[in-house]
Amino acid sequence: LADTALNCATSPLLKYKSVSPSQELRDASTKADTIVEEYRIEVSMRRDLFDIKQAAAANIKNAGKALELEEQRLVDKMLRDGKRAGLALPDKEFAELEAMQKELSNTCLEFEVSMYRS
Repeated sequence: LADTALNCATSPLLKYKSVSPSQELRDASTKADTIVEEYRIEVSMRRDLFDIKQAAAANIKNAGKALELEEQRLVDKMLRDGKRAGLALPDKEFAELEAMQKELSNTCLEFEVSMYRS
């Protein structure tokens, strides 16, 4: 839901980098895109939220409570997605992954901008 709201708010602004005849507006839109992508990476790499989800799942399991099938599937999916995103990695490897994601995002943005300027 929050991701959809962010997309709705930023998409019109980010299109200027590819359609505006003004170099100044294209540059501002590119800078905004960089900021938005860095924010997306930071939000997706929130280890504190992943730790809370893991603790909640462990508390439910330790309490001997059974979740509804759909609820259990949601919990399993959230934990699986967090592990796949690298949130369960040791600190050093996690920091390397986060840096690589930011570098990849910047490289993709640079390529996209170069495609429009060609």
